[in-house]
Amino acid sequence: MTAADFRTIALSLEGVEEYPHAGLPAFRVGGRKFASLASQAGGYGNLMLTLEQQAAFVEEAPEIFRPIPGGWGKDGTHAYSPGGGERGCTDGCSPNGVETAN
Repeated sequence: MTAADFRTIALSLEGVEEYPHAGLPAFRVGGRKFASLASQAGGYGNLMLTLEQQAAFVEEAPEIFRPIPGGWGKDGTHAYSPGGGERGCTDGCSPNGVETAN
């Protein structure tokens, strides 16, 4: 999945808008951020997840999802979505599937 694919999927969801966050693309719905391309240079998109969601995503597809190294990943609030094909972002990017956001 490319950054363009990630963007297309995120923007295809109802009510989503793209905005700059720290100079990089981010996506929000209802004023709450649920995804970003903060790690696009490394080939990743970021998702804002609960600890429970992060654990489930990593367990189900460890080749696609992994916590961000450091404090953010330990909180479960972000997870990488490496280019893992179509499976990478279709459920995880959904604002309905993400209960917490920055």
